[in-house]
Amino acid sequence: MNRTELADRISIENGISRKEAKRWIDGVLKAVSESLGSEGKVLLRGFGTFEVRQHREKRVRNPNTGEMLLLLTRKVVVFRPSGPLKESLGQLHGPDVAENRQDGGEAAYTERNPGKSDPPHSHQREPN
Repeated sequence: MNRTELADRISIENGISRKEAKRWIDGVLKAVSESLGSEGKVLLRGFGTFEVRQHREKRVRNPNTGEMLLLLTRKVVVFRPSGPLKESLGQLHGPDVAENRQDGGEAAYTERNPGKSDPPHSHQREPN
């Protein structure tokens, strides 16, 4: 769903114009952005938490050139869904959600990636 589709849905459900819905969306996003900048965290009960986290600097390799680079300290925004949101997603997707599967989600991986039998993380390295 993009911003316009969201505005359409809000306008229909609340009996307001699309323009008014877009103003509300812009206001909410501005408030969330400003709060993240000043407080570092926005909690929306029943939906989830947006939080600013700091990643330490680390050395990385450019895969194209092999050159070692220093990735500087940076801030990133993470989102953690609340329990009710997780539950509603589980209900939307039924028992096939990877966390609820007895096989740890491997069958879900093969359903999404026909022709590949195992998810990338499923292979264990043999000891030398």
